[in-house]
Amino acid sequence: VALAQVMARLRLASNGEKASSMNRRIRIQTTVALSLTMVLSNAAAGYLWYTAGNIFVYVGAPMAAIFLDLSLILLFFLRLISTRKTMRRMYHIPTTYFGGCAQYEDEALAIFCTPCTLAQMGRHTAEYSVVRAMWCTDTGLPAHVTVSCEENNGNFPLSNLV
Repeated sequence: VALAQVMARLRLASNGEKASSMNRRIRIQTTVALSLTMVLSNAAAGYLWYTAGNIFVYVGAPMAAIFLDLSLILLFFLRLISTRKTMRRMYHIPTTYFGGCAQYEDEALAIFCTPCTLAQMGRHTAEYSVVRAMWCTDTGLPAHVTVSCEENNGNFPLSNLV
């Protein structure tokens, strides 16, 4: 949900690039639906496994759930890496780690420091000491706060904080 809210603030499509229209940008409903799909498929696979009458269901149900889980996890990390790269370009943020391997900084931090990466992106796109965070909104911010995602050399991207 946090990644979808950051992507919505930046007006990004699901591939992590700028959305060509407001209709193409990522929505929190999509993210919640994917999360529920993952949970329900695991529950269904567990039920089928528990009540399995033959070997195909006994082996196939967990394998299908594992495949879906791994697919959704891969999708999450691809979106996270792409969003981080887009933010780096948008706000002119230089790479700071990994010396000669700086092109892999976004991938390494997204994979090995996921909570920190999400928190950093959230703080960079919203000033939580000024506006309260909201759970069930597309941007994670109150409705009266508009988000300006123009290139501004890393300055605070919110406007209309009244």
